[in-house]
Amino acid sequence: MASPGTVLEELVRRACQQEGAELWDIERTSAGKRQVLRVTVDHPEGVTLPLLERVSRRISRELDEADPIPGTYMLECESPGPQRRLRNLEDCRRFSGERARVRLVPRDGKKRSLIGRIGAVEDDRLWLSMADSEDVSVPWSEVQTARLDQER
Repeated sequence: MASPGTVLEELVRRACQQEGAELWDIERTSAGKRQVLRVTVDHPEGVTLPLLERVSRRISRELDEADPIPGTYMLECESPGPQRRLRNLEDCRRFSGERARVRLVPRDGKKRSLIGRIGAVEDDRLWLSMADSEDVSVPWSEVQTARLDQER
């Protein structure tokens, strides 16, 4: 039997696809006593408000019918935006050449972060081209978070 998270993700993914959108991320959090289901969608031509409205309505119908979330919850649909989270190495490949902010797992209690252009992705390593130094290779297992970083 599939886990509730998997069932939820498949329902949401299918609803997004039916509206021509790509499921980018699902996040379940809480705001006080209320559960929040935050769905982030993408589209090759950009995410518009009408697209988000259609996706939200479709997801709501699917979730009401299947009822995979116990209790009440609030559904939020959003665009990944210019500082989108890079979830895995495949996302890094997709945005090769773009500038990224990478926060590494702290070492010795010290925060570590890098900002550079996404270069090669090899095996389980991400290469970043640094503006003022040599390229840096980072094992993906040491990446705490990675996001695109729009230049200002």
